[in-house]
Amino acid sequence: MCRTNLSVAAPRLLAEFGGRGLDKAALGLISSAGVLAYAAGKLVNGAAADVIGGRRMFLAGMIGSIAATLAFGASAGFAAFVAAWTINRFAQSMGWGALVKIASHWYAPERYGAVMGVLSLSFLFGDAAGRVWLGALVSHGAGWRAVFIASAATLAAIAIVCAVTLRESPRSVGVDEPPVSARNVYGSRGNASRPAGLRDLLAPYVRNPAFWLVCLVSLGLTLIRESFNAWTPTYLVIGPYSLLAGAIAVDFGGRRGSATAAGLIDTAGYLGALASGVVVGSVAQHLGWSVVFRLQAAVAAASMIACWCQTRVGVEPDTCLTQVGVESDSSQTCVRLVTIDDKEHAHAD
Repeated sequence: MCRTNLSVAAPRLLAEFGGRGLDKAALGLISSAGVLAYAAGKLVNGAAADVIGGRRMFLAGMIGSIAATLAFGASAGFAAFVAAWTINRFAQSMGWGALVKIASHWYAPERYGAVMGVLSLSFLFGDAAGRVWLGALVSHGAGWRAVFIASAATLAAIAIVCAVTLRESPRSVGVDEPPVSARNVYGSRGNASRPAGLRDLLAPYVRNPAFWLVCLVSLGLTLIRESFNAWTPTYLVIGPYSLLAGAIAVDFGGRRGSATAAGLIDTAGYLGALASGVVVGSVAQHLGWSVVFRLQAAVAAASMIACWCQTRVGVEPDTCLTQVGVESDSSQTCVRLVTIDDKEHAHAD
């Protein structure tokens, strides 16, 4: 709701401030600043959600977005618009990692895919509902400031409902939590809800080649999605959220670091989104669209290869964590690559 309002209000903004230098290029800069803040926020706020909890982060993101949206509606200049929209998008980046963190407490591994698929639809249906609701206001004569006030008020109502009904964990209602994925990078410690520290949270991801392959896939798919959103299949539109930054993120992070995994994977994806605007535009301008489509095919092929490699490479987390725990005063890390074939041979033995 509070990310759709800018595009809905854009014609009214141009009409009012066009004479003062706010043209389409300036609106594009405002939007780009928001994308940068959103990408940076995914990285920072994912880890923060694992530390402070998903519910708190989710509610904080909504409150921050409401405040920034109201600030935008009260602004009257390019610099103020950039500042308010940047803060708004940074606050919104708290949402997905927080949802992944909460879901990691409520659902068993065999349901990750279905749950994340449903959750990832929220931004699609929310975008559609926001455009209908805010567009109706504009069609009835509402100004751009009224659009921002209405979107903030709508999100405030949703935030109140969430504050009353949303729970961090089944334990808050007297129910046991389900088990986490046995493949998470923390091993037996993946059941813990909070990490011991930043190093404890991030180090297992840094050492895990399979996780970096997932980030590479996220970068490639998001690049394609953002470049050709109008023509790509529905899978590419929602895939990076429901699968990579959703189900796979919980699979890697368990309850301990699921929001961090989602943030890192999403950040890689938005790096691809940033590249799509600059690279695709430049290539199309100088070399033509046929070259663009060839490059996109190459990116898709590379993403497919990385996805296949990710299924063949893994880490035995318990062995690695035990080694690090014994040699706590050493900077050395323990990483052992395990392929599917290796596991099959081990079982055969």
